[in-house]
Amino acid sequence: MYTHMECNCRCINCKNPSLISNDFIASDGYEDAHHTCKACGLHFNHLDGEQFKH
Repeated sequence: MYTHMECNCRCINCKNPSLISNDFIASDGYEDAHHTCKACGLHFNHLDGEQFKH
């Protein structure tokens, strides 16, 4: 069963704690999450910090 992941992440760019989290099952079958910062708009991977363009 897949459940929503709770974390205490902050934006890797501006350190703001106000994030939109997107939890999903990745193509490799593992749970993954991306965050989008509500302050600066940066979209990044929860685990490795990879940044994505909108």
